[in-house]
Amino acid sequence: MKQILNIGIKDFKGSVHDLKIRKLFNGLTFFGIFTAIFQVIIFYEQDKLATLFHSIYGVYCFIAIYLHHLGYFKFAKISTVIVVIIFGTLASARIGSEYYPHIASFGIIGGIFVFFDIKKEWGYLLLFTLMHAAAMILVESDVLKNPAIEFENPKILRATIVIGTALFVAIEILTILRLSWLTEKEIISNLKNSNTELKQINEEKTVMLQEIHHRVKNNLQVVISLIKLQSNSVEDKHTIATFEELKMRLISIARMHEMMYLSEKINKIDFKSYVQELSEMVLESTDTTNDVDLKVSTNVDHLSAEGVVPLALILNELITNSIKHAFDGRSDNKISVSFKKNDDNRYVLEYSDNGRWKEKKVKTNGFGLELIELLANQLDGTAKKVSTEDGTKFTFDLII
Repeated sequence: MKQILNIGIKDFKGSVHDLKIRKLFNGLTFFGIFTAIFQVIIFYEQDKLATLFHSIYGVYCFIAIYLHHLGYFKFAKISTVIVVIIFGTLASARIGSEYYPHIASFGIIGGIFVFFDIKKEWGYLLLFTLMHAAAMILVESDVLKNPAIEFENPKILRATIVIGTALFVAIEILTILRLSWLTEKEIISNLKNSNTELKQINEEKTVMLQEIHHRVKNNLQVVISLIKLQSNSVEDKHTIATFEELKMRLISIARMHEMMYLSEKINKIDFKSYVQELSEMVLESTDTTNDVDLKVSTNVDHLSAEGVVPLALILNELITNSIKHAFDGRSDNKISVSFKKNDDNRYVLEYSDNGRWKEKKVKTNGFGLELIELLANQLDGTAKKVSTEDGTKFTFDLII
């Protein structure tokens, strides 16, 4: 029996649901062969045509199994339903409605809802339902009935047909429910497997990215150390200052990679904490002897590395320039950094201090301002500077 159920599914790679459907088709079709043989035995002496019709659909059930074996499952199931409805109806019509032979056809109708997808194959379901309705009308009309057919115990025959059909339909309903359960179980299992695979891939990606950030940070630290060693052998103050500015730019990038490495949200950084730490780090690295009141406000929780690096370099240049060219020994130094995200997914960076920038010195050593403009352009943004008696303010409209 197991070999019969596995006909046509040796190399099948579909879902569990489709596999069960194919096995069920083999089982029911094989059952149809025995049903036809049983009916041939019963009606052989009663009606030759009924015997012939039962024989035809019985033989075709065997052919359908062979077609399935050859790989023509869809054709096998469609043609089997058509042949069984047509010749089963003709056999029932010969027997007559008095003995309820057509009641058994409800088992066929139940079967088509097992073998055919309601959404994808509704046309076949409609066709078979209409054929079944026509078959019921034909049998009830008794136009093909053989009046010579008589049974000694017609009540027993009718009861047998009704009970057998009811049991068969019940089995089909249970089969539909089981197939639905198996399909749901398969979907859940596939989702679990997919989630496990995605989780594993994500963990591997996280470890890889963390390792990349860690290595980049370490490599930058090596470069920073080399710059520091090189600057120790230089006596020119201007060159030393240039080395120091370069070192601070690299430190700001290295710190970003370090925070990325330590962050729970890989490739995302806590922007406010980073800006606060970066600003304090720049202030500590300068030669200023006066305290600076630093305020940072933002509605952005996390930012990607692509956006953080240009912003970090911009802030590094602005804070450095404020200390060097704006405060000039003042005691009430203030710096304010505001970074907001607008409704149109654009970002606005506002930087202001309460000092007065010495334009001549800034223009003489103008690499920092040029770098700021280049970084703003990199973020598809614009930079605007406004100087007043209360201080200097930079506004950047950016796309990150």
